[in-house]
Amino acid sequence: MPDSEPAIAVVGSLNVDYVARVGRLPLRGETVAAADLEIVHGGKGANQAIAAQRQECVVRLIGSVGDDDMGRSYIDYLKNEGIETDGIRQVANVSTGAAFISVDSDGENTIVVCAGANGSTSPDQIRARDPFISEADALLVQFE
Repeated sequence: MPDSEPAIAVVGSLNVDYVARVGRLPLRGETVAAADLEIVHGGKGANQAIAAQRQECVVRLIGSVGDDDMGRSYIDYLKNEGIETDGIRQVANVSTGAAFISVDSDGENTIVVCAGANGSTSPDQIRARDPFISEADALLVQFE
């Protein structure tokens, strides 16, 4: 057993997921009614960071959100989850990334992702976090 908690650096996406539950997925050009809509914090990078933190790892997330209400809410959510957020940049005049997900009664889904601020994450932003990345026990990289 290690003497300290493993350190994980995650470079990845942060999206607001709009999840609609439908009886079946629509055919091309078709509209179907959803039973309900759930709005949750998602994005594969952020999901991986939270999963690692819940396994008692020290996690720093590197990514971008919009300088909008959703982006500010997202940073608060991550802090409450115990994620270090100093590597998350808030980008002006760009929306926080979003995913529109339809899930049918069998659990199959279709997803449309709007990168938003995720598309602004730059090599310079990642390099600025190099001290933590270099010292991390693992590096996870994920964009949708």
